[in-house]
Amino acid sequence: MYTEPAKTPTRRTASTQMVDQLRAAAERINLRRPALQAYLGIGKTQLYKQIKDGIFLQGIAITASGYIKVWPVDEVERVMRARAAGWTVDQQKRLVEEIHAARKSATV
Repeated sequence: MYTEPAKTPTRRTASTQMVDQLRAAAERINLRRPALQAYLGIGKTQLYKQIKDGIFLQGIAITASGYIKVWPVDEVERVMRARAAGWTVDQQKRLVEEIHAARKSATV
């Protein structure tokens, strides 16, 4: 009867750990502005007005210049569920502030 040889534990290097972290981050779905607008069914002006008013999320810059921004789908859905539930503008603003604070405290 054939038995597989015992596997020796592999040593995890820093680069292997970094690759694992990048893969985990890539699994999180992000939307760029045109896709976000289509998802929400609103135009660019309305989107940026809501961001300015504090009732929608600021995008996350993914380039050094800050020119390209993305919005995580899970965060967008939290805000949209709150709106669908009839939350007031003040409640929506607090939710957006909480999400922004969570982003700042998150470690990569």
